[in-house]
Amino acid sequence: NLLDNQSNTATFVLPEQGETGDIILNEILFNPPSEGTDFVEVYNNSDKYINLQDWKLSNHNDDAKTISETAVVMPPQTYLLLTADKEIILNLYQNADENLVWEMSSLPSFPSDDGSVVLINNLDTEVDRFDYQDDFHFGLLQDDDGVSLERIDFSAPTNDPNNWHSAASDAEFATPTKLNSQNVRSPINTASQDCISLNEEIITPDGDGFRDILQLRYECQKSGVLATIKIYDATGREIRTLLQNQLISTTGFIAWDGLDQNNKKTAIGYYVILIELYDLDGNTDVIKKKVVVGARF
Repeated sequence: NLLDNQSNTATFVLPEQGETGDIILNEILFNPPSEGTDFVEVYNNSDKYINLQDWKLSNHNDDAKTISETAVVMPPQTYLLLTADKEIILNLYQNADENLVWEMSSLPSFPSDDGSVVLINNLDTEVDRFDYQDDFHFGLLQDDDGVSLERIDFSAPTNDPNNWHSAASDAEFATPTKLNSQNVRSPINTASQDCISLNEEIITPDGDGFRDILQLRYECQKSGVLATIKIYDATGREIRTLLQNQLISTTGFIAWDGLDQNNKKTAIGYYVILIELYDLDGNTDVIKKKVVVGARF
């Protein structure tokens, strides 16, 4: 049952079985500051009430730890932060909701360079997995200790590196129990008549959580499409290759963080994104998009 503290009434629900895609990995801190601790945040992306009793959290070494031996019911569209030390989390992150922080007896080991976070349900089925690397962090960070990796899009694949980004600086580099600072909030440009659209026309890639990332979304409705995506500055100089003759899915996205090929921040100005699509039947398509790299003052 779920207790409503404000009305002092109890709401009774019948939990349903959680399956793949219902509970998803949403935020991970695997390199905490010296006074901190690891955490893994999950999100109920379904319309179900799901009991996490006997669910497990594991890593690349199959070091599985039970989340809870008692009932822990997640309502639809809610967060739950998993940690081995609730007190440390609440001391470090004053805005965290203590009711959404669950203290496990211990967490699996999550190395600071690369590793895996695996979510296993009560039927011993792997329902979500993220194979992370330290270099998934924003390239301009001088120090990523204490910086979490946040999921960008609930609907995009978990194990796509493009779907993760460092938490914003103005969010204190982590958003436990809250909406991710890098969550996609801007609507996709529905005026586009081709299969590529942008989530932003202007980006300000400074790590503050506002328009940090450009998403090039594609919905080409055809399999077997190869793509080359390059970015050019206003003088026509190529400054970044996002894809080079790579097979893409029928739907998905590629992210650009505003950095050039040398991991340096690009200058303020206009940039052209050149997308070349072709298939094995010899069909080709060239699409150009324009984006502005700006700055907030």
